[in-house]
This record gives sequence, structure tokens and C-alpha cells, in this order.
Amino acid sequence: MFANSLFRVGVILILTGLLWAWIACPAVGQPAEEEPAAVANVEPAEEPDVTATAFRTPIFRLRGVPNMFGDFLFTGGQIYPQVPGGPNGRASFPPIGGGRVKISENNKALPMDRVFFMFNHFQNGIQTTGNLPSASVDRCTIGLEKTFVDGLWSAELRMPFMGSYDYSLTGFGFAEPEAGNLTVTLKRLLCETYYGAVAMGLGINTPTGGGMTGQIGLNTPDTFTMRNDALYLVPWIGFLSAPNDRVFYQGFLQVDIAANGNRVIVTDSGGVTTDFGRLAQQNLLEVDLSVGYWLHRDPRACYLTGLAGILELHYNTTLQDARIMSFAPPVITDRMRLGNIYNRMDIWNITAGLHAAVGDNTTVRVSGILPLGKGGDRLFDSEVRVSINRYF
Repeated sequence: MFANSLFRVGVILILTGLLWAWIACPAVGQPAEEEPAAVANVEPAEEPDVTATAFRTPIFRLRGVPNMFGDFLFTGGQIYPQVPGGPNGRASFPPIGGGRVKISENNKALPMDRVFFMFNHFQNGIQTTGNLPSASVDRCTIGLEKTFVDGLWSAELRMPFMGSYDYSLTGFGFAEPEAGNLTVTLKRLLCETYYGAVAMGLGINTPTGGGMTGQIGLNTPDTFTMRNDALYLVPWIGFLSAPNDRVFYQGFLQVDIAANGNRVIVTDSGGVTTDFGRLAQQNLLEVDLSVGYWLHRDPRACYLTGLAGILELHYNTTLQDARIMSFAPPVITDRMRLGNIYNRMDIWNITAGLHAAVGDNTTVRVSGILPLGKGGDRLFDSEVRVSINRYF
């Protein structure tokens, strides 16, 4: 009941922000409204306040609003091995292809010209039960975003790389390649004023990375493979606002649609290979809200030109029931299930971090993420996130 109420509040806040920004926006393609200049019959100061005027330039208004940090790791399912005399329990496998697309990760509702790097450490990102040990997951992401059509559009490319991963036990294990899926995101600025902006777009997560391979069984192990076949389409809409020179807030609403599933193939100990078809992935709905405050801003500084504190709330939920694949002898040596054992999930995460602006075109950002859920609604114990953006 409480989670549903929070979800409704989050959606209402995003829709309210979108409506406010839309009403205040000029027609698409027209220049943004400038802040009216104050009229006063006073003599000009001998030396103008450079800091005050710099706050009214695009880079110190909406263009200078920090990107959201993000929160996400969606593994897509768990492996449930039952090996007599060996491993028994449940283990979430690492995200196929580096994970699902999250538009709010190191992003905002404005087209940008930048290159960026992100590092994520998910403490106990491999959640387990029974006698299976937990393990952490590391992921690095590089990306490029470029604007076109007078800055109204942008195209972004990002590629994740998982840390070298090999979960190996006696009688059970799985591994995944380092290279992940290439994601292409189109962003369209719908409107922009001096105080706010609205944008929408589409992310396409392409299955360019490798799949997952594993083995189960003590004496005569069988092998299994989950290929990386799924294509994901991510329509989204977002807003951001800076009502004054210190406070800013923003939000995203997106749907992550799995166009198809990942094929599962099992080869038994006798060398017989069986194609079990595609394991359908669940569609996701995600709501992200962020509020921040500039603790320090000085465009005349040589190095640290700005420092902001940011707090974010993230909600991620599955939109349909999960499909489970079950295997038993003689198809596989020991019984195993594959898929999202928890079925429906409501994942709440909170993010807190610092955003540092270095010079005119570089930002360095550090944040920590804490899951608020338990059991199946808790995909990791904690997360540390570092990102660097270089604008041009």
C-alpha cells in the first residue's frame, strides 16, 4: 500500500513538472525566453559582478544543471541449481549484455555535446540463498553524445564493460564476456525556457554483447547457454527545472520494452544439444526524481567552479509475470530453474551524491546508492558510482 502510494506521488510529480514546463515553454525552434532585466536609475558600478551575470548564462542555468546519477542493476533472473551433495539455492546471474538501459543514468532532459565515463560497483550484485556465496559486480561504461539540428536533437552511444566475471563452484558455475550491448539513444528537446525544459526520446539497446554460459553437475556436468538475443526499446520523457540560481530538480519516466527473449541451449553430458527456445524478458516501468542544491558556484575560479549536492529517488517495476524454464534429468544432470524466480518486483532505490564542476567543461561526480526493498526487491546491498563528463 505504501509503495503504491509513493509510486502515484512520483508519477504525479513528474506529470506536474512536465505540464508546468510545457506551459512555460515557447514554440519549438524559437529562442528561449531571457530573464527580464531590472530597470533602475542608478549609476553602473565601477566593476560589474561577473559571478552574478555568469549565473544567467546558459552554462550556469539549465545547461549547467547536473545530470542525474541513476541507480540501476537489473539482472533479468536467477539460476536455481539443486545438485545433490553440491550447490543448492538460488543465485542471480550478472546482467546479460551489461544490463538494461536506464535513461536517467548520467543524463538529463537536454541535448548535450560530451564524452563520458562511468564506473559502478554493486556490492553483492550476485544475490544468493542456500549454500551459494554472494559476489560483487563491477561495470564500466564509455559514451558519446552529439547534438544536431541547431541543438534540438542529440544522438548518444554508450557501451558497458563488465568486470572479468567467472562464478565457479564445484558442481555449478557460470561466466559472462566483458563487452556489453551498444545502446543508441535519440533525444529531442521539445521546449526550453529560462527556467525549465522538456525532452523526450527513444533508447535502443542492441544485442551486440556476449551471452552467459555455465555448467551444473558434480561428476558428469551438463552445460547451458543463454544467448544475448534480446532487443530492448526504451521510449521516455523527462523534464528539468532551475527555479533560481541554487535549486534544481528533474525527473524521467520511461518504459523498457523487451522486443524478444534470449535463446537457451543445453548440452547434456552425453553431448546431446537441446534448444529450449527463448526466455522472455519482462517489460519494465521506471520513475526517477532528483533534487539538488548548489553549495558553491564561482565561474572565476581556476579549478572548482561549482559543487552541488543531489538526492534522488528511483522506482522500477515489472509490468508482467515472468517466464521460468525448468530442467530435470535426463535433459540435465541435476534439476535447475532459470528465470526471474521472484516474478513481480517493485524496486526502490535512493541515491545521494556530490557533483563537482571543474573549469568550464568538465564534471566529476561521486554517489552512493542504497536499496530500500528486501528479498526479491533488493538486487544488491549497496552501490558506489563514479562518473566523469567532458563537454565540448
